[in-house]
Amino acid sequence: MARPPQRNPLYADALTDSVARGDMAAVRAHFDKVLWGDSEQRPTWDQLQIAVQQNDVPMARLLVTWGARATEADLAVLQKAAPKKYPDYLQTLRRAGHGISPQALRESALQAAALPDSAANESLENTIIKAFIDDRFIDYRAGRLPQEWRQVLHTLQQTGASEAMIGGGALRDLFNERAIKDVDIFLQSRGSENKNRKFIKQAFQKAGLSIEKQVVARGMYGGEVREELPDPKKSVFQARLGSSYGTIRAASNSEAWTVIAGKDKTEYNVVFVDGPLGKMLKAAAEKDGASSAAVMIKAFDLGLCQIGFDGEKIVVTDAYREDVTEKKITLHVDNGTSQQHIARVVKKYPDWKLSPEADKALNPPPAPKPQPRRSYSGYGGWSSY
Repeated sequence: MARPPQRNPLYADALTDSVARGDMAAVRAHFDKVLWGDSEQRPTWDQLQIAVQQNDVPMARLLVTWGARATEADLAVLQKAAPKKYPDYLQTLRRAGHGISPQALRESALQAAALPDSAANESLENTIIKAFIDDRFIDYRAGRLPQEWRQVLHTLQQTGASEAMIGGGALRDLFNERAIKDVDIFLQSRGSENKNRKFIKQAFQKAGLSIEKQVVARGMYGGEVREELPDPKKSVFQARLGSSYGTIRAASNSEAWTVIAGKDKTEYNVVFVDGPLGKMLKAAAEKDGASSAAVMIKAFDLGLCQIGFDGEKIVVTDAYREDVTEKKITLHVDNGTSQQHIARVVKKYPDWKLSPEADKALNPPPAPKPQPRRSYSGYGGWSSY
C-alpha cells in the first residue's frame, strides 16, 4: 500500500534542504528514520521537482523509489514555467523511473522546438522555482548571477540596507545574453553623502572585497590622482509631482557611487535614493510578501530595463515581458536622461525596434525656427527685427 504524503512540516523542511543541497547521504538518513520509526510519511513533488530542475537523476530516482510523484497538473505548471527546458525535465523523470512515456517526450520536444526564442529566456518565467544557492533556498534563476554580485547584495542587506536590490542593465543583459558593463544596486540613502560613503566602505569590507582606486584627475606634472570612492553623481531620479494646489509627491533624488571591486574589478554603481521612493523601498523590504525590487523597477524609464533581484527572487514588470517577447524598446518614464540611455541600449540591441515614444526621445524633432518679431513703424509700414 502506498504511503500517504508527509504531514510533519519539520520533516518536509529538513528533507527539502537535503535534496536542494544534493546530499544523498542525508536524504537516505531521513528515509531510514521514517522506515525504522514506522512513520507514515513520504517525499512529495515539492522535493522531486527540485531534483528534476537540478538534473540530479540519482536524487530523483531515490525520491521516486520512496513514492514521490508528479501529477498531470504538476507537470502542466512545470511546462508553463519553463517551456523550453520541459523536455529535459521529462527526460530526468523518465531516467528516474517515474514512468514518462516516449510519446510524451517526443510531443514535449516538438512543442518546445515550435516556441519563439524568447521562451528560453528564464527571466520571463511566471512560476518561481527555488533552489539551494549560497546556503539559502531562493529563486533558482539567481544562480545565473555571478556569485560576487550575490555576495555584495547580501552583505549590503546584512549591513543594514535590507531594501538593497540589483536592477536594470546588468540583469537585462544577463538574461538577454548581451555584454555586461556594470552592476546597478539601489538602496535608500543613509542620510548624507558622508554616511553613504562610510556605508559603502563598511559593506565592501565585510564582503571581503577590496575597492580599487580610480583615476579622478591628472596632476600638474603628469601624475594621476586616484581615489577609492570618487565624488558621486547626483540627480533627480523621480521629479516632484505637483498641481495648482501644491505638492502631490516630493522629488526623489539619487546619489550614484562608482565602486570598482573584486577579483574581476567589477564596476558597481551603488545608487542611494532618498525621498518617497527611498521610503517605499525600505517599507517593501520590511513587509512580508513584498519586494523592494518590485517597487524600484517601476520607476525605470525603459520597459526592457524593468527587471530586478531583491536577494530572494527575480522580478519583472509586464512592460519588460512585452519588450522581451516582442523584441522592442519602449519608453515609459522620461527621466531627463532617456535620450542617452536609449542610445546606449540601441547599440546593444540593434535588431530590436523602438516604440514611437522611444524613437521620439532618441531622435527629437528639430526645434522650430524662431519667427522674426514685427512691429508697426510710426513712419508707416511694418518692420521686422
